Amino acid sequence: ESDIITVTGDIVLTAQWKQISTPITPVEPKTAAYKVEHYKQQLNGAYQLAEEDFPLYDKIGKEVVVDSKKYEHYSYNKEKSINKGIIRTISKDKQDYLTLKLYYDLDAYNIHYDLNGGTSNIQYDETILYGDTIIIKPAPTKENYEFIGWKYNSEIFNHNDHIVVKENITLIAQWKQKQDGTYKIEYYFEENGNYVLKESKEFSDIIGKEIIIDPKVYNGFKLNESKSNIRGVLKDGIDFKLYYD
Repeated sequence: ESDIITVTGDIVLTAQWKQISTPITPVEPKTAAYKVEHYKQQLNGAYQLAEEDFPLYDKIGKEVVVDSKKYEHYSYNKEKSINKGIIRTISKDKQDYLTLKLYYDLDAYNIHYDLNGGTSNIQYDETILYGDTIIIKPAPTKENYEFIGWKYNSEIFNHNDHIVVKENITLIAQWKQKQDGTYKIEYYFEENGNYVLKESKEFSDIIGKEIIIDPKVYNGFKLNESKSNIRGVLKDGIDFKLYYD
């Protein structure tokens, strides 16, 4: 620093440096850097680094405790997270900073199916993560009613439709009462090679229901099964004709 050189010509002085291997102390000798990593849950259950706070500084030997952040549609997972630790001396060669890791889980929502008087053996209700997609489940059944669909937010959904989950969802079964229709059973008897109507009765039942007639037995006559129609799906005004030889 105080060396003396006698000048006898042009002189070039080149600075010489030696790397210091002592701990990194960028702020002051008693502090060191640390980092905080924030991980968000994905739909597949894995966690992905979303944000990193670095560098942060505090006194060596001090325990630091960091607060969780607020992320929309996420909840802080306290059990999985490591949010506190002791600040340690950092070696430049190892770069072994204290690293705190905070984890955030996607919010979960309840999916509820209201059968609205219907019945089914299907397990309908489930819990789904925010942003995931549900596939609408099959219809239940209800005696004397026709299933229209599942109602949610004024819309009607049916089996295999999709909804992206952003809130709790209640799907309500919609029903339409089946209408009654009338039908006749006519009994024809053979006379002199022709069939003559001998009896006719009218009944009512639910339109769309399969009707199976239980033929009457008459002494001296036998049902002609090939000519008679004893079953069919009810539609208004249908007739069932039974022929006896």
